[in-house]
Amino acid sequence: MRWTEAAVFCMLLREMNELSSGLIGLIPLVLLLIGLGFTRLPSHRVAVFSAMVAALLAWGGGWHAAPGALGRAACEGAVVALIPILWVIFGAVFVFLVCTETRGVAAFRRFIAGVSPNRSVQVVLIAFCLGGFLEAVAGFGSAVAVPVGILIVLGIEPVRATVICLVANSVPVAFGALGIPLLALVNVTGIDTAILTRHVALQLSLFAVAVPTVLVLMAGGGWQTARRALPDALFIGFVFSAAQLLIAWFSGPELVAVGASLASLFAYVAFRRCRGACTTTPRAADEPSLFTASLPFLCLLILVLVTRLTPWRVLQKPPFAFVLHVNGHALTLDMLTTPGTLLIIAGFVGAAAGGLSFRRALWLAGQAAAKIRRTAVVVVSILALAKIMTCSGMIASVARMLAGAVGPFFPLLSPWLGALGTFVTGSDTSSNILLGALQKQTALNTGYDPGWIAAANTSGATAGKMISPQSISVGAATAGVESRQGEILRATIWYCVGYLALLSIVIYFGAR
Repeated sequence: MRWTEAAVFCMLLREMNELSSGLIGLIPLVLLLIGLGFTRLPSHRVAVFSAMVAALLAWGGGWHAAPGALGRAACEGAVVALIPILWVIFGAVFVFLVCTETRGVAAFRRFIAGVSPNRSVQVVLIAFCLGGFLEAVAGFGSAVAVPVGILIVLGIEPVRATVICLVANSVPVAFGALGIPLLALVNVTGIDTAILTRHVALQLSLFAVAVPTVLVLMAGGGWQTARRALPDALFIGFVFSAAQLLIAWFSGPELVAVGASLASLFAYVAFRRCRGACTTTPRAADEPSLFTASLPFLCLLILVLVTRLTPWRVLQKPPFAFVLHVNGHALTLDMLTTPGTLLIIAGFVGAAAGGLSFRRALWLAGQAAAKIRRTAVVVVSILALAKIMTCSGMIASVARMLAGAVGPFFPLLSPWLGALGTFVTGSDTSSNILLGALQKQTALNTGYDPGWIAAANTSGATAGKMISPQSISVGAATAGVESRQGEILRATIWYCVGYLALLSIVIYFGAR
């Protein structure tokens, strides 16, 4: 009897220790969320302070991480923030400035206005279809930065434009950057690629229809404008969802977001043309053709596809890439084929096609660098925080606490964990690496399908992308409203919560 009582006592102590560790581990995240969303403090100061608190807790709050290991983890986060994330942000802002200077944005506006005069539909085409395409081929913030700029030119208020693009940059994220998040999940869980791809596509099929509908309501213009746009938004969403399911079922994850984004855009344009509803507006004398305006994006697509072919993968290895060994693992810095480099090349191609001199293009690049300087501090600090929390085991403690608290209702919590991972790291890929194995093991322990629950991590991560501080920083930097990041977070978080609540129900009943 004494042995039984001792075992129960030890079990209670272990559970209390896990609970306290999980609650303490939440402190840096709570500070970051409150500081960004509910105070007027500058975002870069909040991010730096949260990272310092994470380091102090990791060292003296129960994890007893070595200062040297924490320092290396913080440096790793800073390096990852610079390449590829800030490099991509710089490239995306540079491309937008080039498109603005060459009047390419005006060409896009004229084309989209010709497809539909309804501004709400135009918002869906730009934020969801074009943004989805950019997420599919480049990722790392380009899907927010470029559409935000175009929406502002269309007359959308900067904060509203940023919130719209953050909400739109959700469903395509699961298969973004040519399926990298799914491939990372396969690596950490060992679950078959086809199974995970199909599960994620199924889980997000409803949201592919819901998100364009919500964007119509967010675009403003009154109920009458939104009501007229709803059938078009539903058409775009259904085509996206159907294409996503078909490609996921009969192909791998690499082309799901690319195919679904382009299919929804081209299908809608073809539908409008067949009805004779498209109009042609004469272009101004200084305005380029649509083909010339599209050259940066066509160039980006070609570069991405070519550099992902097997013969070109040698550019992703030494001596063309740098390999750093940090805390027992290798960190590869791919400078030549990373999306940021490809965006910059595409920007210079667009500048040349638009008649800009090389000196003027360099000046625009300098403007892009100046525009993101505060964003750089935020992104570096948050990535350092994420790596510190991962290295010390704080994230694992938080996840174990949350999983242990819900027991058989774990499928309801599973997507929220995925969203938490993206909120901290800013990346669906990183969330899968961070929490994918935990999701699988917890599913096995609770008797649920590990493939379905692991896929829920990716699906939930698409919601977390909306409120990721990195994504908010990207949009705010492009829109020129860096001082209003808290306002953007407060507006976006409710869409994220609603998305996750509905997704939790889908995951729970799908797992039974």
